[in-house]
Amino acid sequence: MFTGTNKCLDIINDGVNNQLTMADCGNYSGQKWYVQSTPFSSDGYFQLKTEFTGTNKCLDIINDGLNNRLIMADCGNYSGQYWYFEKIGDTSYFRMRTMFTSSAKCLDIINDGLNNKLIMADCGNYSGQYWNVASF
Repeated sequence: MFTGTNKCLDIINDGVNNQLTMADCGNYSGQKWYVQSTPFSSDGYFQLKTEFTGTNKCLDIINDGLNNRLIMADCGNYSGQYWYFEKIGDTSYFRMRTMFTSSAKCLDIINDGLNNKLIMADCGNYSGQYWNVASF
């Protein structure tokens, strides 16, 4: 919601293809995300993958002590790759959090004037944590 409907979660096409950004929405494979069931799907946790990086890469949190940076990493049985979509009231928006950070941290956009960098931040009533999920 923070960046409006013209920005989408995307993968930077830099040859490494593991960094995330908010980019102008378009018909790009890095913006086509899909959810895959996990052993914890009955609890609402899913892995997130893109058409661009394929079925072997998942949205993950770097376990570096800060636990706030995101990356596309090899998929595995890692709690930082298990994502939960928390519905926000009567809106069409969701907060996204992981099993690793539990309800303490949510996917957010850094308000730095560019508004294209992503981070795991303390969950709260912040528009950068309001995510809209659209079908493609």
